[in-house]
Amino acid sequence: MATAIQPTPTRTPRPTATPRPARPTAVPKPTLQPPRAVPEVEGQWVTSRAANARNYYRKSDPRWRDLAERNRVWFKTLEDLLAAYPNRRPPP
Repeated sequence: MATAIQPTPTRTPRPTATPRPARPTAVPKPTLQPPRAVPEVEGQWVTSRAANARNYYRKSDPRWRDLAERNRVWFKTLEDLLAAYPNRRPPP
């Protein structure tokens, strides 16, 4: 006489909780570019976006390298630069 094998009872799966990050993900702040700003390779005039900046420089003037790289804003023309930063002056 054969013995019937009973299947092993199965457990009903429980929903798992969605993992949450330990801390919120930082979203980088976009750097706002003034109108008519261009990449350095295209620019001929540069100033700083820093609030205390006063001067602008021609690309041929090596003093522009003293500007913090993250604050440099390049323009194709002096007119474009002065439209975005009207209070900037040439360096002394």
